[in-house]
Amino acid sequence: MTQVQRTAKVIQTPAEALQTLLDKYQITAKTLSRHIRINYMTIFDILKGEIRITARLAFHLARYFRTTPKYWLNLQMLSDLNKLETDEDFLSFLETLPRANKPKKVDTQRRIHQNQKTRTEKKAMFKSLACRLK
Repeated sequence: MTQVQRTAKVIQTPAEALQTLLDKYQITAKTLSRHIRINYMTIFDILKGEIRITARLAFHLARYFRTTPKYWLNLQMLSDLNKLETDEDFLSFLETLPRANKPKKVDTQRRIHQNQKTRTEKKAMFKSLACRLK
């Protein structure tokens, strides 16, 4: 098995999932749009892959098909990630972006000492303020 075969994933797009459910329930896109009260062109555009699943639309689809909004939003996210992972122009662009430096190790003993010092200073300041108010 080659590297490409091992990393290749079959990701169902929201359009494919929706078409599968329409076939399973034996309904048309127009019927679905009437039932979930969404413009039928929105359903057709999803089926063509021209628009993304929004959170609001995910709730409508989830209610009708007895799934969850997360199901639809995860499908959309995975589909988006898959498109970007295979987009050579985008991957080339990513290579030009800088990366953050690794965080420096923090001396915890020094930090504890600084916190104790700060607490002591705050107590002294509070006492001086209390004395002035008397």
